[in-house]
Amino acid sequence: MVEDDSGYVVGIDTVKITVNFEQVIVDAGDDQTVLFDYSTNPVVPTVVNLAGIVSESGLDVKWINPDPSIVVITDDDALETTATFTPFGQFVSSGQFEFGLVAKDGSGTIVASDKVIITVDWQKAVVDAGPDQVITDFPQQNEIGLHGRLIEGSYASTKWIVTYNTQPGDVVEVGDVNDLETWARFPSCLFLAG
Repeated sequence: MVEDDSGYVVGIDTVKITVNFEQVIVDAGDDQTVLFDYSTNPVVPTVVNLAGIVSESGLDVKWINPDPSIVVITDDDALETTATFTPFGQFVSSGQFEFGLVAKDGSGTIVASDKVIITVDWQKAVVDAGPDQVITDFPQQNEIGLHGRLIEGSYASTKWIVTYNTQPGDVVEVGDVNDLETWARFPSCLFLAG
């Protein structure tokens, strides 16, 4: 604005000032899947690498632990650190755990954040109980062979379970229930009745 000697405005113009603050970008990394292998007893803890990125230096960063009861973050103030999943004894529920990564300025204000999803699951086993069998003759000692096999996985134990008996009170015995190669013994009354 321009004024003459008497104070009248004789000219005016404007200027536009635009202030752009560079936005801070936080990247918590790619989502991951954790497979627990319960072939060991106790189950061995599983370690996941966390690798975050912040576009601006000088900020305070912190990882947010979704479940401190089973997850331990080695250094939650470091962009690159590890998270260790330790099951309760022999079991961790399958599911998803959301880890947050936040960046704060000098006043403690959060300026940016991101999250990464860690999916926890159990390594599955594949087993084969062998072909179905039909008994037509009286077997020796009322026994038949059971021939199971573990197709995939390396697990600490296997177990045979009898899921069906012909009549109430008829008991089917199994030799060593934890042995893939074992036998099943049927009560004699099943064969005499036939």
